Amino acid sequence: MGKGDGELEPGPYLLGATFSLADVKLVPYMERAAASLPFFRGLSVRTGGQWPALERWFAAMELTLALILTLTLTP
Repeated sequence: MGKGDGELEPGPYLLGATFSLADVKLVPYMERAAASLPFFRGLSVRTGGQWPALERWFAAMELTLALILTLTLTP
């Protein structure tokens, strides 16, 4: 995870300042990791300061209209 956090440094998205299909593809996997890692490994992916670039990515994704609509319109 630390190496991946370094890859997000120019961020907040995977390709820097531009929201892309790469971010869209990664969202479901990272949401699942954020939900399951605290339970199975005791790791907090979204908070805690261990991976600040990843936390910024989550925050940027939460402000992305496509994700907001997906999360609110999904039954």
